[in-house]
Amino acid sequence: MNIDVILKGWFILVASYLLALSALQIAIGVLSVGSLLARSRIRRAPNRGSGPDVAVVILAHNEELTLVGTLDSLLEQTIQPHSIIVIDDGSTDQTGSQARRRLADSGSVKSRVLTTRRQGKHMAQELGISQVECELTCIADADVEIDPNALGHLSQRLLDQQATAVSAWVWPATQKLRPGFVGSLLLLCQVIEYARAILWRPGWEALGGLAIVEGRFGLFRTTALRSLHGAKVKQSAVDYNLTLELYRSAHCAGLPCRICVEPRATVWTDVPLTMRDFFAQRMRHARGFLKAFVNNRDMIFRRSFGTLGMLELPVRIFTSVWSIVELSLWLSCVLLAVLRHPWARLGWSLLASYLAFVIFQLYLSLALGRLFTVYRWRGGFNLLLWSVVPLAAAIWEPIKGLTRLVGWSRLSLDRQPWEPRRSVPKTENAMRRSEL
Repeated sequence: MNIDVILKGWFILVASYLLALSALQIAIGVLSVGSLLARSRIRRAPNRGSGPDVAVVILAHNEELTLVGTLDSLLEQTIQPHSIIVIDDGSTDQTGSQARRRLADSGSVKSRVLTTRRQGKHMAQELGISQVECELTCIADADVEIDPNALGHLSQRLLDQQATAVSAWVWPATQKLRPGFVGSLLLLCQVIEYARAILWRPGWEALGGLAIVEGRFGLFRTTALRSLHGAKVKQSAVDYNLTLELYRSAHCAGLPCRICVEPRATVWTDVPLTMRDFFAQRMRHARGFLKAFVNNRDMIFRRSFGTLGMLELPVRIFTSVWSIVELSLWLSCVLLAVLRHPWARLGWSLLASYLAFVIFQLYLSLALGRLFTVYRWRGGFNLLLWSVVPLAAAIWEPIKGLTRLVGWSRLSLDRQPWEPRRSVPKTENAMRRSEL
């Protein structure tokens, strides 16, 4: 077959994909911006008076260096939780004892620390939920810094919107870090990557199909979480699997399921600052998301699941391959340029056109983040962050594409990769329980 025919077919395929992707991104982006602007007109401070009690479940494994800071930020909330439950998932350091010491001084906040053998985040999460006695449950990681108003904003939004769950807004933590050149570049790119989500999540919420509640900090109705006992909430991509199971459970019960995001409820989390840690994290995420798609494939194009089944999941599958497409396009352009093939110019033009669109998206995302979240970067770091956007647009998706390919290729090495893990420890033999 003539090489020109192959190249023509390849570029037509890529161009068609990019046009469809751009149209989707513009549509969801417009919805997101409109939703954020409409919400800003009715902003209110969190109500300190009444409201249902909130229990916070913190999942921790070897987090002695970060857990105390997380507990401090929880205890400094303008609307304090009714209780805090720490699940020490088989830590080999002083995580449990650090939690007990800090919570001993928590005053009016009831607290409990449960120490279990190492079972994984999903099992620790189910155990924590089983201990909750409040109407609302907040699930938090042990390495987050929480804005003082975050819990109040989440509680208010859950009640105002009659939602099933509300997700906080997450930024990478950047204070007191000296990560070196590679670490600094990774940090800047991850801040930009996290910012981009503000162009999609409010839009999907407006359509009624938001498919993720952040595992770092999210608020749920406890009854909804309890209905998931024994469901397919697995070790990988726990927050994504959990949200899909909320939709499934509500569908089976004939109830509505509304998932929201509240950017004003802002938290900061640690992110990988070495290439080794970054690749390990992203390969794990790639495997987890692929498992989630496969295990929930019966929801795709099911009208009974509404926007989630008919639009969000198909679009997510469609867009998830973009990073791989961009990596392939980059490699094609470089190869054609080396070979001095006349089609190289077309390839570079196609890539440059889309990258210009992405750069606009990223600048808009940072601007929205500055307006609608707790955006605390100032001075030199902020200037550097905005300056590195074109570089991030050019290199970030290909890097993610590489990690995704490697992660998917290693999926076959997992034991029973598609099997759900349904059990949850029910007896005291499965844990050593300490109550403060």
